[in-house]
Amino acid sequence: MALKARIWLWIQLKRSKTLVKDNQRTKNWPSWRILHNEFPRHLKSDRYKEPLDEFHPYFIERVIQAHISGEPLSVGPDGLDPMWMDCLLAGDLQEKYPVWTICIVF
Repeated sequence: MALKARIWLWIQLKRSKTLVKDNQRTKNWPSWRILHNEFPRHLKSDRYKEPLDEFHPYFIERVIQAHISGEPLSVGPDGLDPMWMDCLLAGDLQEKYPVWTICIVF
């Protein structure tokens, strides 16, 4: 659980740095690919080959919870609205792990 929390804080830090820059080109960052490419060595684990992929359900849950509750980033300047659902990461997670709906007709 501690590793998941550290990785989530790192993701939030990446997001807050992007929002503080507020550059139009990067305001929707980070993407899943960028997180993989820039994943820090100190968060890698012998137990988990790819921690981002291993813990994706936790990150999806945190993104949804943060969006629904309107909670601000826990890292970064006060009052910064992360707008998680506008982030490329949210779209990448939806694409990578789609939710299939079943239509039952009676």
